[in-house]
Amino acid sequence: MIETGIKLPETLADFNPRAFRGDSPGRADIIEGRLPRGKLVILAGEGDVGKSWLLLDLFCAINDGMTNQAFGGRVVAQAPCVYLSGEDDFRTVDLRLKAIREPFQVEPAEHGAILPAPDIGPLHLVRRDYDNTVKPTDVFGWLDRQLQVQRDAFGDLGFIVIDTFSTFLPVNANCPEEVQGAYAALTHLAAKHDVCVIVTHHTSKGSEQGSRASVRGSTAVVDGARAAYTMFRPPADEAAKVVDLTGIDGEVVRLQIVKNNLGLYRTPVTFVRQSDGRLVDVSDLLTLGQVAPEQALVQVLSQFQAQGRKVSKTGKGGLHAQSDPSWPGGLGKLSRDSLKALVEKAIGHGLVTVLDGSLVPV
Repeated sequence: MIETGIKLPETLADFNPRAFRGDSPGRADIIEGRLPRGKLVILAGEGDVGKSWLLLDLFCAINDGMTNQAFGGRVVAQAPCVYLSGEDDFRTVDLRLKAIREPFQVEPAEHGAILPAPDIGPLHLVRRDYDNTVKPTDVFGWLDRQLQVQRDAFGDLGFIVIDTFSTFLPVNANCPEEVQGAYAALTHLAAKHDVCVIVTHHTSKGSEQGSRASVRGSTAVVDGARAAYTMFRPPADEAAKVVDLTGIDGEVVRLQIVKNNLGLYRTPVTFVRQSDGRLVDVSDLLTLGQVAPEQALVQVLSQFQAQGRKVSKTGKGGLHAQSDPSWPGGLGKLSRDSLKALVEKAIGHGLVTVLDGSLVPV
């Protein structure tokens, strides 16, 4: 059973207007402006749009410290995460992680966990009781305890992914009462452990993609969360423009917030999905027909590579030491610190990596 934690005040005076002084701590994020701690978030999209790839990339960033950029924003802190994979087995997850990690050459952490349900068996977190109320299961209690173990050992948690709603929450998504019952358990888990709980769900084919109405089931599926995102493929003409502006070929996918009760960033995030499934965030490259700094950096490093020349981050053989005013995007006019920051950002976005001490485009 979930303890409700209800503590009624002896008098209403405890909550008079003067008690609200504005000195409560602000919202804490795991991804700045994108994913909050202690809240329930929905990520919805059609099948094979890249939701699992996006969240595995997020796992590598926060749990393993692979990169400082993920989910369209800056990684605030490294912390243990738990990923419940309902549709992908161990082998599938293993190969996807290999593709995601390969450009970064980062060793995975020993904390956190990825649990593939197809190999382990049913991991239902809630059940409908004989009186038709939704209650947490023994699996939920086990997960609650495991999160506490991680907190005791490492302090803060990052996030827990429940991928998907239908696999781990066996309730009727079209019934508001059942959805609310399942969400009550997850909201409790999020608040108790100050962890971001991300639930994936599906959108309806043929509906207006990127809209709140496209999310399947009762309106409670979105209403019960504090924030909700949709992933979708933009129209073909928009996708073609993205490929043309960025110079990166692949399938274009967009991440759009459709419910925002927390003051999160509303700017959409645009990805180009590579042939191996990886998602490359190209949002910063989409300037008004001009060459964006990161894309200019990729062009410069490609020129170095074609000429057989090596360039490092800093030092005599560093990027700033070899700068040229003719470089695109104004790169040749940037300060040493600005160039260094640009390189770190490009590495974080997976556009550049370091091989044998030399900067190379991915």
